[in-house]
Amino acid sequence: SQVAENITVVTAREIEEMNAHTVAEVLNRIPGLFMSFSQGIGSFGSTSLIYAQGSEERHVLVLLDGIPWNFLASGAAETNSIPVGIIERIEVIKGPASSAWGSSLGGVINIITKQAGVAERPSGSVSGSYGKEKTQDYRAEVSGLIGPAGYYIYGGRQYSDGLLPSRDFDNHSFYSKFHVPFSDEVNVGLTMGYSDPETGLGDFPSGDITQKGESRTFFTTGYLNASLTRELSVNLSLYRFDQKFDLMNDALGLGMVGSAGELYLDTLCDEEKTGGSGKLVWTHGSHTAVLGMDIEKGALDQTLHAGSFLQSMGLPETTVTHPDIEKWALYANDTIVIDRWSITPGVRHDHNSITGSFTSPSLGITYRLGEETIARASAARGFATPPLSWTSGGGLFLDPNLNLEPEKVWSYQAGIESAALKYLWAKATVFRHELEDALIIE
Repeated sequence: SQVAENITVVTAREIEEMNAHTVAEVLNRIPGLFMSFSQGIGSFGSTSLIYAQGSEERHVLVLLDGIPWNFLASGAAETNSIPVGIIERIEVIKGPASSAWGSSLGGVINIITKQAGVAERPSGSVSGSYGKEKTQDYRAEVSGLIGPAGYYIYGGRQYSDGLLPSRDFDNHSFYSKFHVPFSDEVNVGLTMGYSDPETGLGDFPSGDITQKGESRTFFTTGYLNASLTRELSVNLSLYRFDQKFDLMNDALGLGMVGSAGELYLDTLCDEEKTGGSGKLVWTHGSHTAVLGMDIEKGALDQTLHAGSFLQSMGLPETTVTHPDIEKWALYANDTIVIDRWSITPGVRHDHNSITGSFTSPSLGITYRLGEETIARASAARGFATPPLSWTSGGGLFLDPNLNLEPEKVWSYQAGIESAALKYLWAKATVFRHELEDALIIE
């Protein structure tokens, strides 16, 4: 009721009712988001690209536990490495959100994981499903207390021979969260997760290529939340994110690029990110003000192995690059509530070691017309940093350009939100997906 941006929230209960097996399946049901599946809509574990209201995939920022999930090399984010079972809710902002989040010209997908347990008696669940082409999804989770410390632990396995030819999928995932209250005013926590999706991306006879992707993702965060006074609190967090992706292209043996199984091109990206954030939150009267800072250091090891066909065209057998980037940002925003009005001014200043500085202001206003009807309007300046492979790393027939500047835009939005209209739109969306599923089955 106080956010002027175009925002959608999906809860764990709604995800369960969808019977969704991946994050991409959930996002595909959100109006304004468009998912491009490499293996077709409904394919189990398919890789996917996220588009928001006509923006490019590199313009949409994905966060999990505060960790930027986007690849340094391409700028896009792959969500099949995030277990859908660990999610408490997903907050989606459609449109530039740079005044709060930084490089996010198209929007933000903020994924918040389930909380650690609060009861001494453990609780949890075990589930499994089995379908066509040996498609399987098994999950187990448990939460509770050990002394004063709360915990949440999740493990999962997904597998499919592929609902389409050469579109197999195999993934193991693990996630844990521990929360320790030192006092009524201070608590700390730790999260850790791992996944290793392997995906058959298909055969492409027109190019005489078969493609397969393998990735390994490890992440951990530590956080501290403290109430300094009744009106002032501080939140600190640190994270480490390692993401390794190997895209393998081999010849099908149709006579164009080599004999069957021969290497065409292998692209290996090994990425590391280390970062942190801190913010002060001041609540007084009609104001909720936030002053924050983000820092991050990222490094990309990119290796290209070219087969004999590409070598004959002048490419070296092996190309290695090691670009890196350092970022920091300061931001401030306020939510001012006066009767039926909410006013949200904000500004953020970002700086990185490649493209320099960018300042993103925003202003939003909401007015409650009735119990379930709200008028919204906002103006914001957004930007997107070029992917690291574009500026420093390069790629197949791609020369890097250090002179690239951030993409930028001014966005203006206005509208009226009604609970009744949202209900009708949700029903229409469900009908559309049921129709798509029926057509796929047919």
